[in-house]
Amino acid sequence: MSGMNKSKAMSVPVVRRRSARACPHVEVFEERLLMSRLAAVRPAAAPITSDPTPAEVRKLQFQLPAAHPLRPNQIVLPYGRNPANSTYFDSTVTIIQPNRMMVGRLDFFAPFSSLDARGGFIKVGNYSTLQDHASIAANPKGLPGTPGVLIGDLVYVGAGAKVRGPAVIGALNETGPPTRIGARAIIDGATIESGAVVGELAYVGPNITLPGAMRVLPGKAVKTQAEATNSALGKVVPITTADRSTTTSLLNNTRALIKGYLNLYQGDTATGTSPGPIVQQTPPINNGSLAPISGISPEPGSAQVAFEPPRTAPNVTGHDGRPVQLTLPTFPSRIIGQANFKTPFTNLAAALGPSNSIRADEGQPLNFAGPLRTGADVTITGPVGSNLQVGRRVRIGQGAVVLAGKGSEIGDGTVIAAGAVVNASALGNRVSIGKGALVVGSTLKDGTVVPPGAIIINNVPEGQVQR
Repeated sequence: MSGMNKSKAMSVPVVRRRSARACPHVEVFEERLLMSRLAAVRPAAAPITSDPTPAEVRKLQFQLPAAHPLRPNQIVLPYGRNPANSTYFDSTVTIIQPNRMMVGRLDFFAPFSSLDARGGFIKVGNYSTLQDHASIAANPKGLPGTPGVLIGDLVYVGAGAKVRGPAVIGALNETGPPTRIGARAIIDGATIESGAVVGELAYVGPNITLPGAMRVLPGKAVKTQAEATNSALGKVVPITTADRSTTTSLLNNTRALIKGYLNLYQGDTATGTSPGPIVQQTPPINNGSLAPISGISPEPGSAQVAFEPPRTAPNVTGHDGRPVQLTLPTFPSRIIGQANFKTPFTNLAAALGPSNSIRADEGQPLNFAGPLRTGADVTITGPVGSNLQVGRRVRIGQGAVVLAGKGSEIGDGTVIAAGAVVNASALGNRVSIGKGALVVGSTLKDGTVVPPGAIIINNVPEGQVQR
């Protein structure tokens, strides 16, 4: 090698390690592992001498019942268990480093929600839900040690909300009061005590503890402890009975959906009997099929979910001009249940952005008079008892959330900009909702312009969204 630059001759390509990631929707079929039984968990008193798992994660492993959402503990967790006592992950949920997570029972993870445990840990208790496009990140700031996020029992995290660790929401107490985080709210290193409510587009900052008896007003930013406890400062108000009742109702309805979706997933006897259950069950549990819970798909239906109509798939306009039900598991967005589009499928597919969630499995019907033009990551859904009528030439920007109410409408030519939240409202024709604005319980006349970041609640302007 004389005459040769040795440093160049010895160069070695850099190999970058990828974080463990799980996202079932990218797979063509559901792989089945016969070694899928839950590993025995050591008693809490057992000595640990050489376990490299961080102490915080080891401690969570002993808080049963819970399991890592590692394959095959996805879609249904634990794998092969009866739907009546299991957790459900939609086929589009993204899970990063599941070995650093523990998830309890009867939890509901809606379309395009995400769990990222890199650099920390995530623990989710029982009877909780992560709604469409909501996200949990254990350690987004790369803090030293093993920070993480604890989501307790009976916690409802709304559509598009973000939880940034280290954070605690609720408590591991199945008999305690329920806790709710509103749509597109941000919990940034805070503790939200059991029973508290954080309004839509609100923000709770680092090292703040929100008492369980308080509700953060929509769009308000809580950055000091005094703001979290003193209602005279205009950021919080005391929790009401109605607040608790709303949260309980939302959690009960998602719990009903868990059983319904898991029966869709495991309901095809043609897939064969699952080898997964530790204890054999009667009737036996079938292997799962992703087709009924992917892309454009039916809702579970009244046979499984009492508040739903008979099993219904989304409607589009057929070649003869009449509505036809459509299922398409490979479609890149999730459209579920009684979502009715008066447009041919080709027009609909061309107008929708990627990773939309249009979910008519609770509030329904969602009726669309023409093709809906959307950006990425849009959520359109509503609670039980709600419905929505959407006009023609409507545009909805990236990350926006539309939550239906009773008799909600969006008129022709209306524009909802990126990051906005519209909840239980009626918008006239040619209404413009600015970027990051919030409209709740309001009726807006034709041509109304809502500036970016503005808040309108019950037809009254309430200032600007604070961040």
